[in-house]
Amino acid sequence: MNIEMIKEQEVRNINIHIITIILVVLVVIIIPALYFVSIQTVSGGSITISCNGTYQIDLGSSLYSLKVVGPKIRPHNSTHIKVGMEVLIDNFSEGTIIDGVGSVKVYDSKGRQVGSSKMNMNIPPKGHVEEPLTLYVDVSQYDILNIFFNRTVLNYKLEAEFQSNGLVLSKIEKAVSIDLGTPIKDLRVGTSSKQSSNATHIKLIMPLNFTNDSGLIEVRGYMEVIALDGDENVVGFSDFYPLDVMPKNSLVSQLVLHLNTNTSSNEISKLCIIFHTGYGTVQKIISINA
Repeated sequence: MNIEMIKEQEVRNINIHIITIILVVLVVIIIPALYFVSIQTVSGGSITISCNGTYQIDLGSSLYSLKVVGPKIRPHNSTHIKVGMEVLIDNFSEGTIIDGVGSVKVYDSKGRQVGSSKMNMNIPPKGHVEEPLTLYVDVSQYDILNIFFNRTVLNYKLEAEFQSNGLVLSKIEKAVSIDLGTPIKDLRVGTSSKQSSNATHIKLIMPLNFTNDSGLIEVRGYMEVIALDGDENVVGFSDFYPLDVMPKNSLVSQLVLHLNTNTSSNEISKLCIIFHTGYGTVQKIISINA
């Protein structure tokens, strides 16, 4: 082999090395730079890689299911009710942990915020949790007397937002109507009967009943009754009666009034029935024929 042939072979080898280097650069550096130009996450827990075409890697839906169970309403004070709910969340992601906060705000029909609450979320992949959520809702705009003795519907707007790692997973805005029904409905007293008590008082016994027509409110506390004559003077009184009437149940009781011996049952024209409850004290005056 002469010198010229050796030189040509060396040139070929050099060209091969150069082509190999160029291919490596294209494969390792230039092609990824040209094609994998945009990587971003999208809702639903997936990653989108954009180039001449779009390629999507599905990580599974981070927030697959969200349900609210309730509400359960309890008295808190004379201006607020306590609304308890259970929030059920399923994390159907294969590898994403939901670690964040859920917040709920409640607005009345005039747009005023009347309640709010927050809950912490930490749900592993494929996990399921049931978290309590408690709201204290201002009901001072409603007449407490109206709530107990007349059917009342509370209208609110509910805004809920659930975030994980700074990202909004779900945002809900919903109109909510809470039908309280009538907690003290069909309040009646029956025909009275008289019994001797002692030298200074007599007992007047009469049946009293009402129905708790509400599906949510419990009538708890105690009740007392004051007897009035035609001029609304006090002529008798009752003992204190405990109240524990659950929703959709009734109270049937025997009311005992203590009257002075010189008071005739015919003098009683009205009864002032006073209910002391966790929501406050309400009263109702009813006419009777003793």
